[in-house]
Amino acid sequence: MENVKGLIVKEMKESKRIKDLVRTGTPELYKKCIDKWGIGLQMNMLIEESSELITAVSRIMRGRDNILNNLIEEIADVELLIGQIKYAYNIGEKVLIEKDRKIERLEKRLEEKKWKILKG
Repeated sequence: MENVKGLIVKEMKESKRIKDLVRTGTPELYKKCIDKWGIGLQMNMLIEESSELITAVSRIMRGRDNILNNLIEEIADVELLIGQIKYAYNIGEKVLIEKDRKIERLEKRLEEKKWKILKG
């Protein structure tokens, strides 16, 4: 029983730490970044980090070992920069609406039987 309590406490601490990390991507942080570096530089950084994400995906597809951590890092970089761009252009809500529309479209496509999946 003591082990279970210990695991629950550990999990709760980990969960709080993750929530604290997620909160670091706040509008205040994004504003500071845009104010310091400007939207143009952050857009260029988004291009650069997106390229690094593409490279990480490519390496995984080629079966490179121990590359998953790089994928995680690049996703985090891209997501933080996307957050800054959404903040700078005040488009966060519009992106959520579009994302919801695309999710609905994807769900419909999954129901269709006409798609032929090619496996490599």
